[in-house]
Amino acid sequence: MFEQIYNLHLIDGGVVSIKEEQDASGESSFMNEFMSCKSEHVFCIGDEISGFTYVPKRSIVYVTTGDVDEVNDFGS
Repeated sequence: MFEQIYNLHLIDGGVVSIKEEQDASGESSFMNEFMSCKSEHVFCIGDEISGFTYVPKRSIVYVTTGDVDEVNDFGS
């Protein structure tokens, strides 16, 4: 499986990186959700192990794509 990395560039100059399956499409893809949600939307990024980060859409200045990672059956 391959994962696409997205870098969310924030108003304060910070960058938050997220990953999703490279073949994600339609309503389930991050970019589709980002483009279609209202400015009041808050993205919940993370998981139960590493914790969560909550990022309001209005705090995101722009999004860039990063590398593509190959993930094996053990998660990395």
